[in-house]
Amino acid sequence: MARVIDQVRPKVFIAENVKGFYTLEGGKYFNLAKKEFESLGYRVYHRLINCADYGVPQLRQRIIIIGVRKDIKSDFIFPKPLHGMESSPKNAWVPLKKVIKSLIPDDERFYFSERAVQGAKNAKPNMKRAVAQDLEKPCLTITSHLAKVSINSRDPVSVSYTHLTLPTNREV
Repeated sequence: MARVIDQVRPKVFIAENVKGFYTLEGGKYFNLAKKEFESLGYRVYHRLINCADYGVPQLRQRIIIIGVRKDIKSDFIFPKPLHGMESSPKNAWVPLKKVIKSLIPDDERFYFSERAVQGAKNAKPNMKRAVAQDLEKPCLTITSHLAKVSINSRDPVSVSYTHLTLPTNREV
């Protein structure tokens, strides 16, 4: 990313990464990236953001990094959260039920195989397989690439109950 920024020289750049990027090896990689961006002539602003605080029905924490070229006479100010558990009920987090109309997929391709369901049921408790979601709250982080979308990962499963009984066909 630094090489592209150095070649293109945008007025502003935006980067994001996982929460752990801040603390991985004591912040070594975050600090390395920040120093590199600063050496390219950018003021760097960063903050850990929870998307649920901005109206997204997902508990997704990401580090947001904003770089403003030093010749631009403007600072960046992160917007204040609009939602949150500390706010009044009017501004509470958006629940998952606001964006999911039905928990029953129309297409058979979206049901787990019996083998996958049994694998999730037999997983060690600390592995957090097939984590059930509460429709009254934001969901856990949803991944978007096929390598991670699996019953065998920590990805959320859209079920409204907390015990593990996943549909394997049209039955719920």
